[in-house]
Amino acid sequence: MIRTLAKKMISPCKNKLVAPSTVQELAERAEVCAGLTTLEKPGKNKGERGQAVEKLLGLENGNELTDVSDGDLKTTTLGQTIFITQLSHCLPEIIERNVTFDKSKVGRKIKNCLYVVYDKEKTLMGKYLVSTKTHPEHYEKLAEDYNYICRQIIDIYYRKQTLKTINGPNKILQIRTKASKNAKTNEYTPLLYKNHQLKDKYMAFYLRSSFSKHLVNNTVC
Repeated sequence: MIRTLAKKMISPCKNKLVAPSTVQELAERAEVCAGLTTLEKPGKNKGERGQAVEKLLGLENGNELTDVSDGDLKTTTLGQTIFITQLSHCLPEIIERNVTFDKSKVGRKIKNCLYVVYDKEKTLMGKYLVSTKTHPEHYEKLAEDYNYICRQIIDIYYRKQTLKTINGPNKILQIRTKASKNAKTNEYTPLLYKNHQLKDKYMAFYLRSSFSKHLVNNTVC
């Protein structure tokens, strides 16, 4: 299916055989890649279009935290939340290591990011580069949201309570449920940290649904 979505690549995309190494290179490649406008609306697998965009822009599948050396690529649908990373990966640095936002997994993924936004059908709305340099006030608000959410997580962990959806005060960043049932057991995998169950299912960091609208309307702080 991904191959089908990406099959209409034009020459500016095809000729770029070397994987981009920076977000700026990603942005420059996206500007000349008309194949981004031909992708079909994804089906049940909402990640299909994002994977097709990655292929068109020359990104390779890997296990690194970010898509390129200095940031990330995010493909999203207008009005939907944007997945950043699973909360389980971040719990040690939140609860024990007191890692600052700029050095955290969340911060490293979104401090320098190219967003490719489609409408609810298949129209490409735009490509937006957001970084600490282009949008410093936005980055400060992200840090405030992240720090607030982390304090809530720490408090809930030490009180041995249960996590729920938590939104940052600037209403940009949140944690919420991201989980699917185990195919064998038909049950959710609980979110655990050092034998304490924080939630009966996994959670993740997201940018809230309003963020993509701010991108399209050019109102990101």
